[in-house]
Amino acid sequence: MEDVHLTPSEEKVCKLLQTGLTNQEMADHLFVSLHAIKKHLQNIYKKLGVTNRTSLLSFIMHKSLS
Repeated sequence: MEDVHLTPSEEKVCKLLQTGLTNQEMADHLFVSLHAIKKHLQNIYKKLGVTNRTSLLSFIMHKSLS
């Protein structure tokens, strides 16, 4: 993910997603709204060229193993 420029908030969402948290749990953890988490995820999907959280997790896991 070095060549993709995620914001610090988007990076936090990716890290929390890897722990298995739901969108609401991520929102509670980061003290933001559920809408903010959904927007971060939409932006991440677009930047990384994925379509859902499963493909995002796969992308993250693949990159971390490289």
